[in-house]
Amino acid sequence: MVAKTNFKKIAVFGGTGNLGTTISKALLADKTLNVTIFTRNDTIQKGEKKSLFEEFTTAGGHVKPVDTSNLQELSEALRGIEVVVSIVGGPGLE
Repeated sequence: MVAKTNFKKIAVFGGTGNLGTTISKALLADKTLNVTIFTRNDTIQKGEKKSLFEEFTTAGGHVKPVDTSNLQELSEALRGIEVVVSIVGGPGLE
C-alpha cells in the first residue's frame, strides 16, 4: 500500500528492475496517481521488456523513453512531474 499524498504526478526511473517493478506496480495500484515510468531508449528499441511495459500501460501508467544524458530532453520529460522516484541500479548509472 502506498501512503496517501497530495502529490499526484509521479515519475519513476529504474521502474523495470527487480525492486523497481515492485515499486512501479504498487504506485500503479493507486488509481489516484498519474504514474510515468521512464526507460532508456535502447530498452524500448530492443523490446526487452515489452510485456512489462504493456502491463504498466494496462494498469494506467505511461511508459516513456528518455535520454537522461540529454538535459533538455530530461527537463521536458519531467515538466509537470511533482515527485521523482529513482530506483536506478549500478548499470543504469553508467
